[in-house]
Amino acid sequence: MRPGHRRNAFSGLVIGYALTFLAKEEIKPGQKYFMWLERLFRLTIILVLLWSIGTAKAMILPFILGIIIGFFLKLRYLYLGIGLAAASALSLELFVLIAALILVYGLPYGSISSKLKLPLHAVFFFIPVLIMLFFSPNNTASLLAFVAGALVLQN
Repeated sequence: MRPGHRRNAFSGLVIGYALTFLAKEEIKPGQKYFMWLERLFRLTIILVLLWSIGTAKAMILPFILGIIIGFFLKLRYLYLGIGLAAASALSLELFVLIAALILVYGLPYGSISSKLKLPLHAVFFFIPVLIMLFFSPNNTASLLAFVAGALVLQN
């Protein structure tokens, strides 16, 4: 696993939280724009994850399973952590792209999310990353399809 990139990917959320303190008066009127940006970046992450796995038919089941579990468990940073950990088995270019997208995603999400959730997001994000340090993902494509599905219904 590439240690610097996983920290950098999570730092977008921290920077987004910091923006709410630095620009308090701009956050309220910009709320709807932050929500649209968050959705756009989440869609981009989903599309890149699906594009990176390539084979469509074999990934339908993990994708649908991800949608079902994501509907009940709204733990987007757990799914992003799993996605980043699984992406570490991909080429360096794809891994850096996914890490950068997670970083950019965190900026608007951190601006509109509750400030009390930052420690919880950190735990959920780094648990899969730490687990993947010791266990190499056997089926990276299935994990990425699951994560893409789980992110679909997050709101």
